[in-house]
Amino acid sequence: MNSQSRPGSLPRAAAVIAAAIAAAPFLYGYYGLAKASFLSADVLAVNLTNLISSLVYRTGLVFLIVLWHGEQRGQLAFRRPALLLTIYASCLVGWEIAQRLMFEALIRHLNDGSAMLNFIVTIISLLNVVLYALVAWLTWRFITHMLRKDALPLAPPANARRRIAGLAAWMFATVLLSFMTQATPMLLDYFDDDLKLVMFDYIGTVAVPTALVFAGAMLGLPRNLSRLHGWRLLGASLAAMASVSLLAYGALRLLGNVPGTVNPMSGMLIVTLLAGIGVAHRMWFRVFYAAAPRPAAEISPGAQSS
Repeated sequence: MNSQSRPGSLPRAAAVIAAAIAAAPFLYGYYGLAKASFLSADVLAVNLTNLISSLVYRTGLVFLIVLWHGEQRGQLAFRRPALLLTIYASCLVGWEIAQRLMFEALIRHLNDGSAMLNFIVTIISLLNVVLYALVAWLTWRFITHMLRKDALPLAPPANARRRIAGLAAWMFATVLLSFMTQATPMLLDYFDDDLKLVMFDYIGTVAVPTALVFAGAMLGLPRNLSRLHGWRLLGASLAAMASVSLLAYGALRLLGNVPGTVNPMSGMLIVTLLAGIGVAHRMWFRVFYAAAPRPAAEISPGAQSS
């Protein structure tokens, strides 16, 4: 018997499902490599960084889709959440199998020493990111429409600031991880294939600025928000990331024009960028959410009697 889902539980449950489906191929591949004694430090590091990137992207994306769609359609809870999530998980697994089969068939077809192989693989990887977003969104929309009679008319849970700030941090981490994955071979060379140091540097480089994004967004958001306001979230996050990019470009140009000061000033550059990350998110989230609708304030007993 399915229990009624609570507001906020569906996004978390769907995100856990997405994480499990993303992790399953890695665990299967890890077992196969370990069994064949091909588990070198560089192979494991590349696979781990790809797993982390995939987990962060997919879990955050599914959480955003389910929460945003639920708020817009009034479908934050269902009478049979287990049925809804089982169908959704089956669709995501089906897509995972289909895209892997298509990818393997394409690789076999191009495995003839073609110079375009690496380029095509990169394009396909980027295309899969977009396709996964479309599949995750359209599938959830279709299933919730099919089970719309099971939807419970529940209001969004109060105080959405933490969820909004968390999603802002997720967006920043996703973008940063896309660059960090490309930097993994450089980390392996720099740390001489020391897996612990590579992963510590990889995670730390992402975790510190992501925490600053969360703190900056929390400080910039009004206290009495009860909804996500997804377009405001996207606008504030993109504006903040664009500001940070301009700050980084300006700082690098300035240091490049001052000979002999790159090494002494590199620490100052890092501090400036980290501070800029927090300040930019605080500023833009305050700007974009300043006019966001608020829930009506509670009426005091004295006001009711007047």
